[in-house]
Amino acid sequence: MKSIFGLVVGTLNKAKIEDKERNASEAAKKRQSIDARLQAKLSKEQNIIRKQDELKKDRINITRTLEDLAYKEGILRVRHANLPYLSSFLLTTDDIPSESDSSTSPSSANVPPLYYLPAILTPSQKSFLERKRTEAEDRVQKEKDEWEGEKTKGLEEVKELRKKVAQGIPPRSADVEDTEMRTDDADREGSDVNGGKAQAMETEAEAVDEEARPAEGEDNTPPDETAHAPASSALMAMDQDDDDAVEY
Repeated sequence: MKSIFGLVVGTLNKAKIEDKERNASEAAKKRQSIDARLQAKLSKEQNIIRKQDELKKDRINITRTLEDLAYKEGILRVRHANLPYLSSFLLTTDDIPSESDSSTSPSSANVPPLYYLPAILTPSQKSFLERKRTEAEDRVQKEKDEWEGEKTKGLEEVKELRKKVAQGIPPRSADVEDTEMRTDDADREGSDVNGGKAQAMETEAEAVDEEARPAEGEDNTPPDETAHAPASSALMAMDQDDDDAVEY
């Protein structure tokens, strides 16, 4: 009898051990499956964040490039407008070959570079100004050509960056859309509350203005100003008499 009871107990214990091992193996498989899904989700989120950072940098580069191009173009536009005009003047630092006495032109020693134009030009000054105008026109044209090449290159870079941004925008997740919808609702409610407060403040201000408005027929002129008005008129008359006396 005892042997049969021991056999039954052993069988039950063996079944319990097998069941426990089976449950442990199934739990381990579930944990592995959950860990794998979490790792895949984490990796996907990291890739999305990395792409968003890259797109943000590309947008910043687009804005910065366009601002730089606009800034340089403005500087060159002013320079190209002023350079031909200033080429019609002489500088105190210009080295003009002259056959006459050097005292007719200002000395360049310890003199800041100032523009000037004599009333009567010498032949050497005329030829110098003609050469200066030609050089200025050539310089302006050369700078325009260089700028066109630089501008075209910059616009091509902006075009490529915009194409990259348009192709690399990640899909919007449902969680992000839900969060933005809740934010919009909260902003709408806040604007309604602020609008009500602003309307109440305007009504209160109108009431204060009505109370502060003087009644009809009431004289609001301060007594001090009324009392001193004749004295001010007399002083002004005296000042006028003094002026007439001086003029005489």
